[in-house]
Amino acid sequence: YQRRVHGDLLTPCLLQLIGDVTGMPNTTQEYLEAILDGCASIIAVITSDSSPYNKELNIQLIFDSWIEISSLLDHPNNNICGNAALVLGNLSKDICRAALMGKGREDIISKLIKVVKVKREEDYKGCLYPKNNETNNHSCQMNCAIALGNLAKDADNREKLRELQGFEILHTVLMMKKK
Repeated sequence: YQRRVHGDLLTPCLLQLIGDVTGMPNTTQEYLEAILDGCASIIAVITSDSSPYNKELNIQLIFDSWIEISSLLDHPNNNICGNAALVLGNLSKDICRAALMGKGREDIISKLIKVVKVKREEDYKGCLYPKNNETNNHSCQMNCAIALGNLAKDADNREKLRELQGFEILHTVLMMKKK
């Protein structure tokens, strides 16, 4: 019963929450951010290869909402942005999904590259989000790099990444890890 509830109800509920959270009346920004953070974290777990809930039904429901999930890449909170990138990276492990994402109305490759560039310049001293720090900033950039790498499995996406100097950006993120 528990797996059925999680598999059939949890994923659509989380996706609905992400879509509805900004329209919730009489709530604080902190509360809304906590909801987004929790939803993005749980969806990242569901899409991971090791999750018992990584079933085709759940993955398809999440994939159908990948554009909404990609909107979380614009969130200034590194945890929310990083988990959204992780979900996109998990979804794009499948080359067919990677190809569809690259051809979607959302320019996901440019968006992920932009996130890496913005996060690279982030200053923690004057940061509006006190939860942002060097560790979760690096994790966010790494998750974006992984998503870009998975998207590059598709030839058209690889060409777009090359045109946007995305491979150089991937290289700089990977070199940060070695330091």
